[in-house]
Amino acid sequence: MKKKREVFLKKLKAYGIKENIPNVSETNGCFLHFLVRSLQAKTVLEIGMANGYSTIYLADGVENIDGRVVCYEIAETGWRAAEKNFKEVGLSDRIEIRKISVLKEPPRKEEKFDFIFVDAQKSLYHEFWKVVKLHMHKNTVVVFDDVLKFTKKTAPFHALMKQETEFEQVILPMDGDDGVMLVRKRVRIRKQQDDHTRGK
Repeated sequence: MKKKREVFLKKLKAYGIKENIPNVSETNGCFLHFLVRSLQAKTVLEIGMANGYSTIYLADGVENIDGRVVCYEIAETGWRAAEKNFKEVGLSDRIEIRKISVLKEPPRKEEKFDFIFVDAQKSLYHEFWKVVKLHMHKNTVVVFDDVLKFTKKTAPFHALMKQETEFEQVILPMDGDDGVMLVRKRVRIRKQQDDHTRGK
């Protein structure tokens, strides 16, 4: 990441703490950046971006392969601030902001994403998941933030995910008192491949 962006992100994070803006932690931001770069994700979907702090990590992560980020944010104060922040760091051309709830106007049926990050209203995580899984391809990785800190609000989501046998899930502790859930489609191993690994 360019030094200018690193400096800007530190200032933006400090401002977010002061103004009680629900941004991800710096650790989480770096984790997201690492993931999108490692996956070589070219298409990213973000649900809930506040003032765009996490989005900058995502957009910077896909910049080297000419990727794009589609963001949903319903709060006008959030997306207006985000627009200014994206321009400041030179990432406006990589980010599309959809100023409406993803539940009211989801991505088009043909839109599939390599990486999806969800960090919006926790009590609606189960509803977001119903939308998200329609826009995954076989290698898509999804990250849900704050899955341990807000246990009551995310209870319907956790209950629903326990029923999703076609998807693999893992929860990683994050920031001491919280965690993220990573989800992907379950990998099907063909019988001949399985036989080969057994030495047949």
